[in-house]
Amino acid sequence: IGFEVSGKRKRLNTKLVDDELHALEGKLTEATVLRHKRNKKVVALVKENVGYKCEVCGFYYDNRIVEAHHLFPVAKLVGETPVKPENLIILCPNCHSIAHYLLRQSSKYEKRNNLTEEIKKINKSINYKNQ
Repeated sequence: IGFEVSGKRKRLNTKLVDDELHALEGKLTEATVLRHKRNKKVVALVKENVGYKCEVCGFYYDNRIVEAHHLFPVAKLVGETPVKPENLIILCPNCHSIAHYLLRQSSKYEKRNNLTEEIKKINKSINYKNQ
């Protein structure tokens, strides 16, 4: 799709062990974050209504591994705001990642049809290239 990484590059914390390069991971750090509260009940209702399937590619696995994507980003909400089921779309993790990528490109992807059609195009082009 042409993802680009921007910003400063950091030198990786690495060391040679037995002539092989190993990156160091697992150090515990403390973090304080602010998160927007989501309503699990409306998400569960929407997932159940669509049969726990990705609404774009149809991915399904044992009523699991699908996520609710807010068509209007929660980060843009001001204070507590009602969220209606029609403002959510159920996506598999891959389609959900693509949705957020697209949303960073344009707010036109806050509309269901624009979002689903573009993800379908992307999925089709990826599937074609991998065959």
